[in-house]
Amino acid sequence: MVIADGIYGSKERWCEDNSWPKGGLVTKSLLNAGFAVMILDAAYHSERTSEYDYVSPPPLTFPNEFRHMVIQTATEYCRAIDYLSTRSEIDTSRIGMMGLSMGALITFQLSSCDPRIKTTIAGVSPLLRLPKLQAVKVCT
Repeated sequence: MVIADGIYGSKERWCEDNSWPKGGLVTKSLLNAGFAVMILDAAYHSERTSEYDYVSPPPLTFPNEFRHMVIQTATEYCRAIDYLSTRSEIDTSRIGMMGLSMGALITFQLSSCDPRIKTTIAGVSPLLRLPKLQAVKVCT
């Protein structure tokens, strides 16, 4: 199961039982059920802010920057799935993806263009109907 967190989130939240998404409980439940779990920090998030001169994630009021952040993160998740596909202990016919908020947006985008993702869960998905906020196809 590949997990994409929302804006201002971090991979660490998915190890903490008391975090906003109760991520630790979700991750432990998935692991106890025999799932492998991969979680990445999005561009501009958590310890990755150093890559962007410690700038916070861009808000929707900066649509080009927000769009870049989403595209960059989606591309990185594609590469993470590439990596998972090299691991013999991963059943690549059963890759799933779960996302919250911005992560739900990324989940929708990737599952629409990457046939390796077989099932998805998207929660609290943002309403990004503005054409200038829509990301382009990022899978190759």
